[in-house]
Amino acid sequence: MSARRTVMCLLCQSTHSGDAVSLFTARRAGEAGRNGDTVGTYVCADLGCAARARTEIPPWLRERDPAEVGEERAAELRERVETFLDAVLR
Repeated sequence: MSARRTVMCLLCQSTHSGDAVSLFTARRAGEAGRNGDTVGTYVCADLGCAARARTEIPPWLRERDPAEVGEERAAELRERVETFLDAVLR
């Protein structure tokens, strides 16, 4: 994507320039995958989602305990990764 655009990683939900986010695709499991079906999502190109979820606290959450917010965001990241994996395995 263009570096001039602002794009959101759909896993850690942080925004970056377009060249810092990439489309990640995976073939679906089973017959669907053999037929060429894929699923995809936009992720941080450096795969730093786990670190960002714990350290980059959005402004609207900065009044809360940073450790608590980091753990919540990490749990939400895990849920989004599991949802992507479920889509691959369907």
